[in-house]
Amino acid sequence: MDNVIHPEGKAALRVKEVLRLSSLPHVVLRLLEATLDEDASVADIARVAGNDPGLTARMLRLANSPYFGVSRKISTIEDAAVILGLQAVRNLAVTISVYEFFSGVRDTPGFSLPVFWWHSLATAIVCRSLAEAAGYPEPSEAFMAGLLHDVGKLVILQADAAAFRSVHHGAHGDQRLVEAERAVLGMDHAAAGADFLEQSRLHPFFCDAVRYHHLSPGEVRAASGLVRIVHLGDRLAHRLPAADEAELRALAAVLDEAMGPVPVALADLRDRLEREIRRLAADLGVRVLPPEEGEGPRAADATETQARLRDRVEDLSLLVASLQSMVAATDEDQLFSALFQSLAVLFDFETVFLATVEDQGVLYGQRAFGSRRDDLARRLRIACEPGTVWEAAFEADAPVYSGDYFREHPPRVIDRQVEGLLGTAYAVIPLVANGERVGSVAAGLDPSDWDRVRRHVSLLRLLAHQMAAAVRGYRYRLKWRRERQFNDTLLEAVPVGVAVVDPQGRLLYANPEARRLLAGGPGEAPAEGGDVWRTLGADPGVWDELLARVHAAGTGEVHFRAGGGAPEALPRWFHARAANLTGFGDRGYLLVLQDVTTARQLDEERKGRSRWLREELAAKTRELEEAQAQALKAQRLATAAEVARKVAHEVNNPLGIIKNYLRLHRMKAAAPGEEATFEAINREIDRIAAIVRQLEVFSKGAPSAGQGREPAQPGSVVRALDDLALLLAEPMREKGVDLRLEVDEGLPPVQLSDDALKQVLINLIKNAEEAIEGAGTIRVRATRHPEEADRVLIEVADTGPSVDAEVKERLFDPFVTTKAGENVGLGLSVCYGLVTGAGGRIQLKETPGAGAVFEIVLPAAASGR
Repeated sequence: MDNVIHPEGKAALRVKEVLRLSSLPHVVLRLLEATLDEDASVADIARVAGNDPGLTARMLRLANSPYFGVSRKISTIEDAAVILGLQAVRNLAVTISVYEFFSGVRDTPGFSLPVFWWHSLATAIVCRSLAEAAGYPEPSEAFMAGLLHDVGKLVILQADAAAFRSVHHGAHGDQRLVEAERAVLGMDHAAAGADFLEQSRLHPFFCDAVRYHHLSPGEVRAASGLVRIVHLGDRLAHRLPAADEAELRALAAVLDEAMGPVPVALADLRDRLEREIRRLAADLGVRVLPPEEGEGPRAADATETQARLRDRVEDLSLLVASLQSMVAATDEDQLFSALFQSLAVLFDFETVFLATVEDQGVLYGQRAFGSRRDDLARRLRIACEPGTVWEAAFEADAPVYSGDYFREHPPRVIDRQVEGLLGTAYAVIPLVANGERVGSVAAGLDPSDWDRVRRHVSLLRLLAHQMAAAVRGYRYRLKWRRERQFNDTLLEAVPVGVAVVDPQGRLLYANPEARRLLAGGPGEAPAEGGDVWRTLGADPGVWDELLARVHAAGTGEVHFRAGGGAPEALPRWFHARAANLTGFGDRGYLLVLQDVTTARQLDEERKGRSRWLREELAAKTRELEEAQAQALKAQRLATAAEVARKVAHEVNNPLGIIKNYLRLHRMKAAAPGEEATFEAINREIDRIAAIVRQLEVFSKGAPSAGQGREPAQPGSVVRALDDLALLLAEPMREKGVDLRLEVDEGLPPVQLSDDALKQVLINLIKNAEEAIEGAGTIRVRATRHPEEADRVLIEVADTGPSVDAEVKERLFDPFVTTKAGENVGLGLSVCYGLVTGAGGRIQLKETPGAGAVFEIVLPAAASGR
């Protein structure tokens, strides 16, 4: 078989060879590898991109265009990676690099690069609009897929320009072009472009959207979302610019058939398409021409293009120098002067009025360069109302010449004042930074100067954007410095410790008060990175507890005890409050520390004082209650004693008379057998007499109502007990009762006479004897009071039964008794009266089990103290 390859076959091989050898710049390849590496950080990606500042600048310019829809300026590759995502960074790099890669391709008959890029940008804009309307999750991806959908044409043109011309010659319409490419090259430009992008490591769905953008409508309906968007974007980009209402309805039907109902305003998209193409081309630095202006190659274009390129390089060099002077400005006057110098050097402006946006929609005059009338300029306030030249410039984001604008819109007085300040008509140049209105420049120009300037409008717009960014950046920096100064002053003066720590509790920042608090801990004040909690001597669990609360609620607080430093030092108490904080490495926590040791001590003192007051109040209340009870009891005793005295007095006389008459009657008329009767009557009379004698004793022992007893002669406890031992011990022993007397040596005399003391003791001992009712023990013990040195304590204890609870409460009340017979229950009342009358006290002690213990406390006599 013949091995000769016909020319078309050689062209196909050359295309495949170009695809095989095609390689993006080394930096871009490394950037793609980094974005595909799961372990690569955002910092790694930024470091790789930083090796090519030109690539980085172009990527950021494209990322900040309106077609990526970011709400704030992207200043670094890190910002782009975080805000747009790694996929978008990868697409950005490839898009910029594709343009650079094919920058050497030249126009050829039937093909114009400016027209090619016009259609590519139109397709990108339409694709983004369709993606947004259809709810596609990555509109920026659709934008870049549309931008690169025809890149295969550049691959073929670079491989073999002659074959490219042969294919395009006579091919009318995309479908015929595709068929001709397949016939000559064995592949079409869509496949060539997809293969090229696959080698650039873009993801398969992106490449598929390029590969299949020339599918038939029937095939497209079954394709993925991105394929359908790029296919329709290509068709609409061709037909929209010249579409009338009928054509718009036809295109809407095509959309409905391919994608279903999609809310796209095609008329609006048609009306703004050319404006957005030119704006985007300026952002990318791409020369574009609409199809009607760029059909067919021209030999003179190459020379003209090279001349424009030289001019552009020169302009950009001057622009870079101007930007450097703006960046180096240290105050606003220097910044404004640098702006004027840039305009004067690049565009030969002689008079310039500069105004900045200070209030919403109002421009405040700042400088009038070249006129020496800054004082007048600063008086001007310009409202940017609809229908004004200032608002028109802002809306177009492009210069507007007053000489042209005022032909259709009558100027206001303020507009005439600006013209008078500059001495001529002027071009209003808007200063807009990432959609934010920063100010306006009015440059004095006559019509011929304006014709010269507007040929370089893209450079002027670029300079205006950079000027706006410089002004906004300076003001942001100034605001930041002021806020930083305020915050630093506040942190220096605030009387609480403010620190920033990392998740391990290591110090990242501390204000003076925090450093002072940390310096007072057991360890030295930590430098940056030191352990705050170890320095304070706090339990490690304190930070864990505080972190848990912060993670649960966003903030948390704890009170904790910290070490006191020197061994003899007291511990310190702190209150710590923490909250999440960003801006310090991966993660930080704001920590507010307060030394609450003094407050805690004061609180403890307050609690102690409050506790003491409560105890004192309770004690005084008990004393008052006891005093009231004693007073009431004394009053009752006095009343009972008075009654007893009167009863005894009234009963004794007739009782004596009755007994005498009974004795006489017994002597005179005693009949046999009546002796027993007389004896019984006599015993009852004696019993009544005994009761009366008890009443007499009680009336003498109790104090009179409302009065105390007269001071008695001091009595001796030792002597009284000795006498009682002689009197009672033997008779009681015969009854089986063991009376034991225990007396400490050196007991002082007491404020109770011997007789009264004996009466009290006999009463208690006899009560104990009667309670025992048989064999038992009675113990009497006298000693100094263990807690009251000036008092004598006497205890009378027995082994009899315990006293009933009902009786205990009224034990010392008169006429209370548990005994039968002639006892009327006055003995203990007499004892109570005698003891309390002497300033002592008597009580029945609580004892477990059987038996009773009476306790008598008597004050020592004055001579015995």
